[in-house]
Amino acid sequence: MKKRQDMPAIDASIPPAGMQRTELQARQIDLEIQNEELLQARDLLEESRDRYIDFYDFSPVGYLTLSHKALITEINLTGAAMLGDERSNLRRRRFAEFLALEDNDFWNRHFMAARQHEGKLTCELCILRADGYRMDVQIDSLRLARDSLEPVVRLALTDITERKRAEAALRASEAQRRLLEQQKIIQTSLDGFWVTRVKDARILEANEAFCNMVGYSRAELLIMCISELEADESPDEIAAHIKKVMAIGYDRFETRHRHKQGHLIDLEVSVSYSESDGGVNFVFVRDITERKRMEKSLVSRERELRALAESSPGMMGSFYLRPDGSMCMPYVTSKIWAHFGLTPQDVAVDATPLLARTHPDDAQMVQDSIAESARSLTTWHEEYRILHPAKGERWMESNTNPEPHPDGGVMWYGNVHDITERKVAEGALRASEQQFRTLAENFPDILIRYDREGRRTYVNPAMERMFSVTEKQTIGLSPQEANPVELPEIYLQALKHTLATGERSEFEMELPLPSGEVRTGFIYIVAERAVDGRISGAITIGRDITRLKQTERQLRELAAHLQSAREEEKAHLARELHDDLGQILFLLKLKVSGYVHDCVANSGGVCGQLQEAQMLTDRAIGTARNIVSALRPPALDYGIAAALKWLVENFVSNMSIQCELQIADEEIRLDESKSLALFRIVQEALNNIAKHAQADKVGIALSKDATGYVLSVRDNGTGFDTSKKKKGSFGLVGMRERALMHGGTVFIESRAGTGTEIVVRIAAD
Repeated sequence: MKKRQDMPAIDASIPPAGMQRTELQARQIDLEIQNEELLQARDLLEESRDRYIDFYDFSPVGYLTLSHKALITEINLTGAAMLGDERSNLRRRRFAEFLALEDNDFWNRHFMAARQHEGKLTCELCILRADGYRMDVQIDSLRLARDSLEPVVRLALTDITERKRAEAALRASEAQRRLLEQQKIIQTSLDGFWVTRVKDARILEANEAFCNMVGYSRAELLIMCISELEADESPDEIAAHIKKVMAIGYDRFETRHRHKQGHLIDLEVSVSYSESDGGVNFVFVRDITERKRMEKSLVSRERELRALAESSPGMMGSFYLRPDGSMCMPYVTSKIWAHFGLTPQDVAVDATPLLARTHPDDAQMVQDSIAESARSLTTWHEEYRILHPAKGERWMESNTNPEPHPDGGVMWYGNVHDITERKVAEGALRASEQQFRTLAENFPDILIRYDREGRRTYVNPAMERMFSVTEKQTIGLSPQEANPVELPEIYLQALKHTLATGERSEFEMELPLPSGEVRTGFIYIVAERAVDGRISGAITIGRDITRLKQTERQLRELAAHLQSAREEEKAHLARELHDDLGQILFLLKLKVSGYVHDCVANSGGVCGQLQEAQMLTDRAIGTARNIVSALRPPALDYGIAAALKWLVENFVSNMSIQCELQIADEEIRLDESKSLALFRIVQEALNNIAKHAQADKVGIALSKDATGYVLSVRDNGTGFDTSKKKKGSFGLVGMRERALMHGGTVFIESRAGTGTEIVVRIAAD
């Protein structure tokens, strides 16, 4: 027992040798497994790195990293190709060296902003390579901060050269179409028409009517400024007038222009401002030289008649009728006997010499009037003629008051006036009135005459024709009583104002007609004055400017539409390229970055990440293809037949509407512009069918006849009323204009419930 107590104790914490070997073997196996996993991870990481390098270097977008001093520190192969040099030669060089000189200042401002901005900044610049090639690029910049180091700026360069060329071609096409439209409108205008550029007042276009007015040819006018024609305004006044028109949008005024032969012509001008093409003025003019001449003649004649009336002398006197019937003139002013070539003794003793000179045709009338006045003691007022020994026949007017005389006779006191000049003036007025009526009867505008109380005294035939009334039906009535339709309040107030103040009124108003039609009129209201200067009435002149207003409205609508269309195209292009494509590429970058991170943690997501990246790449390519197709379908490169087939296939696949295309002759000879016009017409027709027609069947046919090519688009939809123009819709107008630009025609037949057919005829090349 004692011996057993002396044995050393066994340490239970030390495993037996067999257990140690087992544990070492297990650990060795774990280490080998871990080593194998690390080797697999290393291989995957290297494969991922190689793929990342391939994606980075061979991406369609150039990638650069710039230091805080704008030096290139990293660049992929695509970026090096864009800059036109080897990648090894580009590091540590300034990016600004490769930009066009005119873009350097803009780039410097953009780079400084990118260094301070947290988000992405975008701009467009031009790269000028050493070989002379110019490339338009879009630059997307993003600042990346680094721990304890200066931040760097990452750039993504996208080649947009083709897009820029497409935009330039589109602008040139729009400019050409706009020019053709303007030329068509102005050449068909009855009045003179011209277009000026507001910045320098230079004439851009003029129609034949205006050329005839001023005596210059169109070629001569197109190298002239307004100041070379204007006679009433100086160049500074013209510039101020243009600013006024730009501020309010329009103006109407009268001015004078110099004719090529040197004389002046009076013009009535209506001008409208448009912001298109950097700002232009559309100007309609009407030659009013003859009207101005007549106005001056009437004013001069009125002054002459008024002067004659105001200078007519009055002669005071009295005469006495004795009971035996004899007459004497006990008192007269010297003007009477001097006027009649008698002596005071002659007329004081006996009035017979004076009465004996009464015109034979008026003698009995004078004697009867005196006898009647003596019997009834009423005022003797008479006009009669005498035969003056030196002056010949003279008209006299007597206005005297009778009183009984104590001896039984009658005494008259009053005035005797020589009214010969007045009678001559009245004759001239009657002749003038006849001339006025002759002018008014043949006047193309409405002319209405009112008396002092605002009642009509005359209307011309133009007024009768427009309102389907006769002169007898309106004479003596007020405007409210005479017109078969209610006149606007602005007209009634203007007439009242002119009759009260004598001030001229001119304005535009909508003029309702008995037929229900509404015409636009430009109204002048001027006061008429009597010899003494008092207002005796008013004359209204109404000019029908409906066609002018329609033309002006069409120009404004067209200019607004062109501007809107251009902006919409720009917005669409910018949205598709910048937002959609940029977002897709950014997501692709995030997915690849996520893939790198996932590969480290879990290799099971590699295939899914690659597939998703591939899908996003395909989507980006599809988006770019759609944008290119929207600008100009690639199928047009193979002719109109191929383009129409492509359009129909897309329409059927997108809309699920049956569409049949028939092309009689595959060898169609049309130039690119005509092919594009036919393509756009069909495209617009299919868009209208998809939006409005509710059709399930469409037929498109292209054939050739003796005059050229005939294109028809038919559908079995709801149809529409072709006589009614939808406000704000330019689809059908655009079709007609595209055809007219190439000498073609568009015929549209449609009725509710029977579908629509559009037939386009265009000449072959």
